[in-house]
Amino acid sequence: MKRAFTTLVALLVLAASVALLGGAAWMWSTFGSQGVITSSLGRLSGSPSSQAVLFDIASVGIEIPTLPIHGTASIVATSAGVAQGSTEILLATAPADIANEYLAGGRYDVGQFTDGAWATRQVPGVRDLDAPNSVDWTASAVGLAPRIPLGQELPVTVVVMNASGGPPVSVLLSLELRLPETRSYATTLAAFGVGLLFVGLILLWLAVSRMRRRGGHETGSHA
Repeated sequence: MKRAFTTLVALLVLAASVALLGGAAWMWSTFGSQGVITSSLGRLSGSPSSQAVLFDIASVGIEIPTLPIHGTASIVATSAGVAQGSTEILLATAPADIANEYLAGGRYDVGQFTDGAWATRQVPGVRDLDAPNSVDWTASAVGLAPRIPLGQELPVTVVVMNASGGPPVSVLLSLELRLPETRSYATTLAAFGVGLLFVGLILLWLAVSRMRRRGGHETGSHA
């Protein structure tokens, strides 16, 4: 009875060890050493004469996950023009009414993300857009690879422009989920998993050693 109980406990401990080590391996393979997941949203290109492209996060189908650990979701843009990655981009978010007020009368495109690809609809305009720094954006960034955080509040309108304000606009977009705490969680799971692995192997060895056949000196018999 004791051997069977010890064997059962050993197998349960080993199963828990495998689960913990598997969880740690999944975290490392999924989030990497930096705790970051990046998902490509493809290439978004505006019309030759358009100065900006806007789209609604909700219409793209992006869902900002709610996780029990601290993390941030961001959208990232890099230029996809002739000199890819060398043009500074303005990336900004704002409520729809503020974005529409800024773009009204200007030359811009509306982006639609369907079946994993972008399509744009040009909105004809008669004026050049004002300097984007005159707008009270919810969030904005300028650079070769600007990123702006995305909150849980939807809908959110995203405006993409060349920092110079000139057309055309062509960018590569991606969604970045950064969860730096996964590194410590993965390390903790791995440490507990290794510890349980040793405990399980010791218990299994004890159970097996009790199953060996006893010799005559152990049974009390004499020659």
